[in-house]
Amino acid sequence: HKTKGDKQAYRRCSFSEPNWLDVSGDYDLFVAAPTRPAGATHLAVRVVNMGSTIAVVRPRVVAGGARLRFHLDATRGKRLVLAEEVFVGWRPATKPVRLRVTFTQLLTRRSMDITCVKCANPESRRNRQISNPPGEWLLFVDVDGVWRRWPRILPARDGSTFRPGLTQDVFVPAGRPFWIVVSPHECDFGALTWTSPAAPMAPCPRTKEFGDPGGDDVPGDVFARFASPAAAIGTHAANGGTASPSTCPAAQNPRGCYRLTYRISRVR
Repeated sequence: HKTKGDKQAYRRCSFSEPNWLDVSGDYDLFVAAPTRPAGATHLAVRVVNMGSTIAVVRPRVVAGGARLRFHLDATRGKRLVLAEEVFVGWRPATKPVRLRVTFTQLLTRRSMDITCVKCANPESRRNRQISNPPGEWLLFVDVDGVWRRWPRILPARDGSTFRPGLTQDVFVPAGRPFWIVVSPHECDFGALTWTSPAAPMAPCPRTKEFGDPGGDDVPGDVFARFASPAAAIGTHAANGGTASPSTCPAAQNPRGCYRLTYRISRVR
């Protein structure tokens, strides 16, 4: 970057430069195929349009995967979107198992908003924030590689429970391991960001809070790995982690700052 190493130049650039980047040029992308399963004979490619404003040449099957070559011509002031999902796999393929993951309850043991600055508290290790409950929780979910954000901000207080109302279907080969990751985020900067002093960083809501210099709170991740679809069926409950980068005080919260309950069922 042309302002690297010059703080004042970077500040001027971030406030004055337009939010536009010229992406014109030629692109050559390669998507590697997974390991060939027993009985498979040939590769196949499928493209899903996720909102592109331009047409894209169909990928070409090559040794070991698929290659996508295209050219972009960007025009300042004109919206240009290239959003394509490219799937590469082997045929014939064994029919996968369809699973449905339903997140049924979130218990927030701590809001993670403190009521005193630089004091010992059970809410957060980031004790220089200026905040008050409820906390503003965002939750991001990864179900075997499919990422989603829960549709609303959760006003968390100590001991609050929420019905998330989020369901995700996934297709998993029989006998193959898969995983679930939940990564919460608690917003502490409600009125200030680097580029706009009057607005919080999206998707955090506007509040009167001002966060710790270390950043927003991190309630801790949930990570679950299942040996196979069959091993995953049932109801599960998991506590949020307290290991770094979590800012949940482990000594006061040995079971974490939240508990998540979810159900995995087979869809036939």
